[in-house]
Order: sequence, then structure tokens, then C-alpha cells
Amino acid sequence: MLLRVELVLALLGLCVIAALSIGAGQAQGQESALKRLLSNEPTTRLQAQQELLAARTDLISQLIGIVDSEENQQTRRESVRATMFILGEMRATQAVSVLVQYIAFADEPTVVTAAPYRLGSRPLEQMPAVQALVKIGEPCLKAVINKLATTYHVTEQKCCIRVLIELRERDAASAMLVDAIAEEADLKKRERLHSSLDMLLRIE
Repeated sequence: MLLRVELVLALLGLCVIAALSIGAGQAQGQESALKRLLSNEPTTRLQAQQELLAARTDLISQLIGIVDSEENQQTRRESVRATMFILGEMRATQAVSVLVQYIAFADEPTVVTAAPYRLGSRPLEQMPAVQALVKIGEPCLKAVINKLATTYHVTEQKCCIRVLIELRERDAASAMLVDAIAEEADLKKRERLHSSLDMLLRIE
């Protein structure tokens, strides 16, 4: 029930964002494109398809802008969370970079402890960037591994590992990290990847 409410709120938020961002004129243009999509004329359908895809690309760009705002992250955390949810539902591969950048974003500040990492220790719903990346799927894997090669931040490491395991399970995720270590020439990056692999292997 809670997830359904959150989905409704997210979709309502999407409607508000769209209305504020694209303006009434563009909204009418999309409505027209939807009608032309039903045309029997191939050229008309193709033009409508291109217009709608362009509108989607523009909307995704604006949603990314909401996430990539320090002010929003500090004062509108629920809005950022809802936006990440929408990007995941849209399977927006264009958003992978910003989602990975803020992969540790959560509803509340995360308390880092020395306790062993447990895969199911935190619901995905409380990890909006992780949840969105899992929904986007395979296209995010390279960016997630690159993040592991550039961070010593424990929470970021845990979040990245969570994505890998959700998409590939532990053994396959371990193999991916082993391959990444073998292919990495930079010693610092290899060290970080080794640290991530050690963390993954300690999962209970």
C-alpha cells in the first residue's frame, strides 16, 4: 500500500514537473503528437514518434537537473527521492551518471559502522539511487564499477556493491570485480577495487 501511495505521489510529481517545465504550449504539442501517432499515414506517425521521443529526452534532462542540485538535495530531499524513483521507472539510461554520482543519497544520513555488510540490511526503497540503478539494469554496471575504482567512501562502496549483487548475484559480481582489477593499470584504482572486492566477499 505504501509503495502504491509513493508511486502515485511520484507520478503526480512528474505531472507537476512536466507542467512547470515544458509549458502549456509544449504540453498541447505532445497531446497533438499522441493523436497523430494514431494516424494511418506512416510519415505522420514517424514525425509524432520523433516528437514524443524528443519530449521524453527533454523531460529526463530536466529530471536529472533536479537530482544534480545541491540545494534540492539539502532542502528538498523527498523531491530528489521521488525524481530518482521516476528516472528508475523510466529506465532512463541517460541518468546513470548522476545516479551513480549520488548513489549514497538516502532519506536520512547513513550511519557507517564496522559491522559486516548484510545484503538485505536495508530496503531498496530507502536507497533511491540504488533502486533506480537496479531498475535501469545492465547499462549501469560499467559506471558502478568505475565508481568503486574511484571511491573509498564506505557507504558508496556498499551501495555500489548492492547494485552489482541485485543485478548479478554475489559470485558473478565478484567475478566482475576480479576482471576489473585485472584490466586496471592505475594502482590506486586497483587498490580501491580490491577493497570493494574484500567488502563483497565479507557479505553475510
